[in-house]
Amino acid sequence: GTHRGPLFKFREAHSFDSRRSSTLIRLSNSQTNDSEAAPILKPQSSSDASLSPPDEVREIGERLEKDLMNMFEEGYDADASLYSSGVLFIDPLNKFTGIKKYIQNINFLKNSPVFSKPVFKLYKMVYYVDPRSKFWVIQTRWALSLLASGFFWKPRILFTGTSDYVLDTDESSDSSLKVIKHIDKWDSLSNQNLSLESIADLISQITQTSESGDGTWQPSFELVRRAKKYQIRKYEAFSTVAVTYTSRPAGLEAIDSYYGGANEMSIVIPRTKPLLLEFPEGFEGKKKLRSFLPKIGDAPKPLSEAYEMQNNDSEHFAVLEFKDSLTLEAAKYHYFRLLKYLEDDGVEFDKADPFVIFAQYAPIFTPPWARKNEVWIRCRS
Repeated sequence: GTHRGPLFKFREAHSFDSRRSSTLIRLSNSQTNDSEAAPILKPQSSSDASLSPPDEVREIGERLEKDLMNMFEEGYDADASLYSSGVLFIDPLNKFTGIKKYIQNINFLKNSPVFSKPVFKLYKMVYYVDPRSKFWVIQTRWALSLLASGFFWKPRILFTGTSDYVLDTDESSDSSLKVIKHIDKWDSLSNQNLSLESIADLISQITQTSESGDGTWQPSFELVRRAKKYQIRKYEAFSTVAVTYTSRPAGLEAIDSYYGGANEMSIVIPRTKPLLLEFPEGFEGKKKLRSFLPKIGDAPKPLSEAYEMQNNDSEHFAVLEFKDSLTLEAAKYHYFRLLKYLEDDGVEFDKADPFVIFAQYAPIFTPPWARKNEVWIRCRS
């Protein structure tokens, strides 16, 4: 399947590596004691930014990376020697101690009556020294998809976030350096403790229903960050056709004309969605309507120079969904909302982009309950 809006579907060929995950998820009655939101990946203080880890720490990091990337492969056993016998694991749904429970949770995700077919993507790994404990910490940023196989509709759920692996010598064994604590934080939560918020986040994904759609082609993307208020998507390379407009109906008529056969091959091109509306920075001046082309690079040329054809490489976009009519006032409001979320989270975005992009999935006069609009901001990968 392909992605359809914010509801999550995977296509193995383009989304996550079939290599798997470190994040452990199992409902329990325990609570965590860390309430900070999942951080953007960076050293935790400026003084740590230039630190290079000693060889022993880097060796643990290399082993950990290999373990994470293979952990859920068939026939692969997690490397228990990376962890102390009393390793502490904390995430928004769990808190437990001991390597035996740690390995059991890995197997719980790998293949159990509740979850199966985990798909993991490791985006980055950095090293820093915790300013309070002075322990070395390996921090990873990741995305994990699971099939909730315990439910007959078998929804695929997604978590994105960070993991902190705290290192210290294991005095209970050979005094070698090991992971003594593993703390997961989810991007989708403001409270990282076991709470109604974390339980509701899981339940909302399990109970989601797929959008039936109308079969209209949409561009494929990988969901790399599922934050509380927005998403970050990595779109595959795509092609578009665009026209400049002052009146939206006139712009739509021009786009419809091209798709309807007013092109050098006189062929009818299947329509796509969403339709992109590009507002100039400052929301003043001429705007563009841009439509995705269902095939990359081989669409027929328009009959008029008024059209702009464009091929784009893979790009990252921060996306915020809203149901308001796409008026100028609504466009400004939701654009600045998304800007604030990105700035608050430290997400780097393209400040030099000359256009503000909005995506419209339904016709102009669609009723609010069926309407779906989005604001897109280009991000650095």
